[in-house]
Amino acid sequence: MSPLLCRLILADHASRLPLWEALRATAPANLLTQLDPRPFAPWDVSALSAVYQVGAGPAQLLDVMPVLACLRACKFRICFSRDQDHVLAIFEKRERTPIDVTAIGRELLTLMDAASPSGDDETPIFIAPPKGNFARGSEILPRANEPSLTPLGLQPLVVVDDEIMVRSICTRILQPHFAVFEVAGSQDALALADRLPFPTPMLVTDITLPRMDGVTLADHWLQRFADARVLLLSGHPYTAKPRAEVSFLQKPFLADELIQVVQRLAMSRQKVAAH
Repeated sequence: MSPLLCRLILADHASRLPLWEALRATAPANLLTQLDPRPFAPWDVSALSAVYQVGAGPAQLLDVMPVLACLRACKFRICFSRDQDHVLAIFEKRERTPIDVTAIGRELLTLMDAASPSGDDETPIFIAPPKGNFARGSEILPRANEPSLTPLGLQPLVVVDDEIMVRSICTRILQPHFAVFEVAGSQDALALADRLPFPTPMLVTDITLPRMDGVTLADHWLQRFADARVLLLSGHPYTAKPRAEVSFLQKPFLADELIQVVQRLAMSRQKVAAH
């Protein structure tokens, strides 16, 4: 199986396009290449946005993920669809902070450097340990009995919902605690699970999905991963017989409720994996 590639995308409101054009005029070649925003609409990128590709082309996902842990001036989302040959890492300005084009530009340069093969394996990089503080070194901080950590130092988790707003909210809530990959449908989730270069036993999915509902997706997920845990979401009650591998949370819910349920599932999975 070929390495999963990651395309780096910067998205911002069109009103700030002159700022990015000024950066592009002084930045190294290929740092920013302006794109048509319309193909990115499924990922909540408006047609009124300024959209750029960072770097000359897709990079290996495993090369990029450690650098994502260091971002401070901008936030990111990792998105996947079966009609793409790669995942998308979409970068935006953080909420409630003034835009700092210079700082964001430095972070984009770091990402572009990580995406370019250098042959220098001795250069130390920043890696995020599980609790969110940052440590310097060339290795992921070890965690006993946990083979499925990503290069972010976090457990991978896939969020599935065909409603952009719900999916984005769940991603934003869970991202400080997990390495979140977001997809819009069940088949996309299964395709991503088959291609990711590390086990992905955590799944958060809406029940009402086109083509394959979330309950059926959960069954397929549990068949793929022996220690999988699944959280089902719905605006309607769910009356199926309780299972240790599957939990249910009814919409609407509070952010803390979502975090607590998913973390409880993750702890349950770790205990099973340890044995």
